[in-house]
Amino acid sequence: MDPEQQVAIWIHDEAARLFLATLRKPDEGETSAWFINGVIINRQAPIGVWVDVAYVEERRTQADGTRKTIRYGMKPGQCVVRWEYIIKVQLLEDAKTPPEDPRPMPGYL
Repeated sequence: MDPEQQVAIWIHDEAARLFLATLRKPDEGETSAWFINGVIINRQAPIGVWVDVAYVEERRTQADGTRKTIRYGMKPGQCVVRWEYIIKVQLLEDAKTPPEDPRPMPGYL
């Protein structure tokens, strides 16, 4: 990851709760997917990656199947995300989209 890249860092559920210092436990049958949206900072850390956090988003699926999106802010936003918290990192800037398929759609001539 290069400095100044905008990223979405997907993190483990327990890690997100530690990262945000929240004591809320998930309800029975509830699952959450979490990501940190921010920009990589040019600092070295052997335990993780420095990020200027814009927000942390929780995508919660409740036991009845309903979905809820919750955004959390952070002050100060600059922090280290530990390597063991990270599931994957997505680059958000300069993401290349595949070219449009020139073939006609079914039913269209």
